[in-house]
Amino acid sequence: MTEARDRAVDDVRLQCAKRRVIAAEPRHDAGHEVLDDHVGHLRQILDDGPAFGSRQVDADALLAGVHAGEIAALVPSTGLQLQVVPPHLVALGPALDLDDARAEVAQKTRAVGSGQDAGQIQDGHADQRQLFGLHGSSSGILRAAASAGQARRLTPLPGSAIVSEPEPPQEGPVSEAINIQFTRFSAFYSPLIATIAGGFLKEEGLQPKHSIAPVGKSAIDGVVAGTVHVCQSAPSQGFGPLEKGQVPPVVHFAQINEKDGFFLTGRAPDPDFTWDKLKDKKVLVDHGGQPLAMFKYACHRRGLDYKAIAAVDVPSAQMDVAFRRGQGDYVHQQGPAPQQLEQDGAGHVVASVGEAIGPCAFSSLAATREWLGSDMAKRFMHAYRKARAWLIATPAAKVAETESAFFPEIDRAVLASTIAYYQKLGCWTPHVEISRAAFEAALDVFQHSGLITKRHRYEDVVAAPPDVA
Repeated sequence: MTEARDRAVDDVRLQCAKRRVIAAEPRHDAGHEVLDDHVGHLRQILDDGPAFGSRQVDADALLAGVHAGEIAALVPSTGLQLQVVPPHLVALGPALDLDDARAEVAQKTRAVGSGQDAGQIQDGHADQRQLFGLHGSSSGILRAAASAGQARRLTPLPGSAIVSEPEPPQEGPVSEAINIQFTRFSAFYSPLIATIAGGFLKEEGLQPKHSIAPVGKSAIDGVVAGTVHVCQSAPSQGFGPLEKGQVPPVVHFAQINEKDGFFLTGRAPDPDFTWDKLKDKKVLVDHGGQPLAMFKYACHRRGLDYKAIAAVDVPSAQMDVAFRRGQGDYVHQQGPAPQQLEQDGAGHVVASVGEAIGPCAFSSLAATREWLGSDMAKRFMHAYRKARAWLIATPAAKVAETESAFFPEIDRAVLASTIAYYQKLGCWTPHVEISRAAFEAALDVFQHSGLITKRHRYEDVVAAPPDVA
C-alpha cells in the first residue's frame, strides 16, 4: 500500500553542543517510506500505553507485579542523583497550517513512504524505513541536524537558523561523546530517554548527543556509516536483509519495549469492550508496516477477522484531525495521542494492542558487533540498566517531570498519564535482554501478515548486552 506521509524531527536536543541547526521540514514528502508507529498532537510526541476501564490513570502508579528485589538487583547503589538540563528551544520554523496543529505534531517522527513487501516492512521504528517502517512520523515539524559523532561537523542547511545553546553543567568527569539516534522520539521510548535525561550516561563519563534519523534515512544507516554509536530500532529490521539472503548490518542487543504501544480509542467509554465490536465499524488504522502487522495480529488473537472491519487508511499525520472531525468509529494510535484525546474529551481508550498480543520483541537498541566490544558500550549498558530500573520504580509523575524538557509541547499531565499507561502495561520489563520467546512472538506477527517467508534465527538478529560476558 502506498501512503504519503511526512516525517519530521521533533525537539532534537544536543546536550553538549554549542550550536544547533534547525530547519523547517516540508510537510508532504511522498518520496520517503512510511515509518510506522506514532501519531500525535502538538502537545505530544508519540507513543502508547495500556489500560482501560477507568480512564483516569493514577500518575503515580508503579508497574504492578515487579518485585522490589528485581529492581534492587539492577541498581547497585541505593541513591540516584538525577539532574535534568532543560533544552533551549530557540528557533521555530514556519507556522503549522493544519486546522488542528496538535494532531500534526503528534506524529513527530514518521517518515513517509510508499510500498511494503517482505524487504520493506517497517517495524514501527524508523530504521525500519528501509524495512519495516518504524513508529511514527510527523509533518511540518522542526528538524534538527546534529553532528553525528567525531566524523562529521554540522553545516548550515539552506534556510536554516543557527542558534546558540549554552553548555549544560557537568555532573562528573565527561570524557567521551556518545551519539545516539532515535528513529522516533516519544514517551514510548522512555527507557532510552531517561538514560539521557536522568544523567545516567554522565555518571559513566559519557556526554550524550541525540538526534532523530534524517528524512529518508534509517537510524541503522547512521550506525553503519560510523556517525552513530547506538540507535533505537526494532529486531524486525533484521528480517529484510535475511529475506534477501543477506547478513543484517547491525545486531539488536537490548530491548526498549517488550510490547506494542498502540491503543484503540472509541467515541464513548466502553469498560466492557470486546474486539468483536469492531466488526463492520470504520477504524482509522495506522498502515505503517509494523503497526499494521501488529494490529492485524491483535485482531487474530482476539478472534476477529481483520477483513470484517472497515479499515480506513488515513495518512498518520492526519489521523488525529480526521477522528476529531468525526471520521471513523475508532482510531488506532500510539501514545500520547490517545491520552490527549481523552483529556480533550474527544475519545476514550477502549483497548491496548500490546495487551492483546502480549510480550514480543517490539523495539530495541542496535549497534555494530564491533562497537559492542568496546568499553564505551559497557558503560552505556551500565547506564541503561540503571535508567530502566529507575523508570520502572519511579512514579509516572516524577518521570514526566524528569523528561518534560524533552517534550515542551506536551501537557505534563498527559505525559505522566502516558508513562503510567506504559508502566502498567508492562512494556518496560526489569530484564533488558531480548528473549527468545519475545523474538519468536515477533516472528509470529510478521508471518501472520505475510511479511516474511520463513522463521529467521534468533542468533542472526540478536546479540547479548555488551556487559554480559
